[in-house]
Amino acid sequence: MAARKAQESQKEMKLLLDMYKSAPKEQRDKVQLMAAERKSKAEVRELRGRARELEERERRESKKLADEEALRRLRQAEEQIEHLQRKLAATKQEEEALLSEMDVTGQAFEDMQEQNLRLLQQLREKDDANFKLMSERIKANQIHKLLREEKDELAEQVLALKAQVGAQGFKEVRGNPDICGVGGTKMSRRRTRWWSRFSPSRPRGNPEVQGETKMSRRRTRWWSRLSPSRPRKNLGV
Repeated sequence: MAARKAQESQKEMKLLLDMYKSAPKEQRDKVQLMAAERKSKAEVRELRGRARELEERERRESKKLADEEALRRLRQAEEQIEHLQRKLAATKQEEEALLSEMDVTGQAFEDMQEQNLRLLQQLREKDDANFKLMSERIKANQIHKLLREEKDELAEQVLALKAQVGAQGFKEVRGNPDICGVGGTKMSRRRTRWWSRFSPSRPRGNPEVQGETKMSRRRTRWWSRLSPSRPRKNLGV
């Protein structure tokens, strides 16, 4: 199409040239002016076409640049979205790990609380057992002490009975003239000295009855200490 236009323009120029050669001077000047005018118009049209082409190209370039900028921003937005999605996934994983750790920690805390409760119960039971053993030991010590006191009282009663028997034998020896001799006198002195060890500090009366009375008092006090809720009862009489 461009070649066809060029041929037509060339024919037109040739025709004008022929007309210019065959025309007189005034007409040739006029034709020359017309040709110059036409040439100028053609140049103007060409320049306008080139300007429009340049404007179109510039518009296309601007649109292309705008499209490229939009694409660049779109890519940046997509990259940012992808980065945020990866970050969100990592955050979810961390959250799940923390929740799992919290569950494990909570279960361990509950187990520790149960163990502490069991240990406290064991400590209470141990304290109760120790208190019971201590009470039984105190009671056993009291019983042992009272039994020792009763044993001492019984020993005193035995000595008193022996002294009483010795005194009765001494009276029998003194009343029998056959036994009273030199040997009887020595025996009576020995019995008198033996009796003087026990009898002067003892009160007059029946030592067996006095010992039993004192023993019954001891037993009564002993039972009153061990069994405060029981009524007092004289076990010796």
